[in-house]
Amino acid sequence: MDGTEAGRRLADGFSSDRSRSAPFGAGARFQPRERSPRNLAPVERPAVAAMRHVMNAQDVYQRKNGRYGSFSELTRSQSWLLDVPVQERAFMRKGYRFELSVETDGYKVLATPVTPGPRPFVGDDSGFIRAGIE
Repeated sequence: MDGTEAGRRLADGFSSDRSRSAPFGAGARFQPRERSPRNLAPVERPAVAAMRHVMNAQDVYQRKNGRYGSFSELTRSQSWLLDVPVQERAFMRKGYRFELSVETDGYKVLATPVTPGPRPFVGDDSGFIRAGIE
């Protein structure tokens, strides 16, 4: 048996009806990863929404300018709609401090709670928001 035939037999084994009934492994369908954390506390929802807004504004800014921008650059663009005063790399909103670090090929946004209790969040140019700070 050559390598091609062995590959076909292996593929047929994974695509058979027997493997589709399996709850895991190659027969199970992969679910897409959530872009935002699940099970958010009510106090955490505005922080994740603000992060999503910043990340969307960064995507628009990057497409128009070929690079990612600071908060002040984003506020001057047409894509920034948050109603908060911003500094070059930080702003406060709904009990969170948002900080931005911009690299030549990406960015990272940190949302740190001002008071103990809520979780911190981190988002970046991958489009995903994760609980905790890496």
